[in-house]
Amino acid sequence: MIGVLDVESTDELDQIIMAGLPRAEYLTFEQDLPVREYASFAGDIRRRWE
Repeated sequence: MIGVLDVESTDELDQIIMAGLPRAEYLTFEQDLPVREYASFAGDIRRRWE
């Protein structure tokens, strides 16, 4: 399956992939490419676990 998304930023794309897709915890990806800066990604993870 290939997904094409129209998003405002790479941060928004990463947020959709991480939690916005139905049953995201069961998805597997054959190739992952970084789409945002690590500091922004880490901030989202930190806020999710607070």
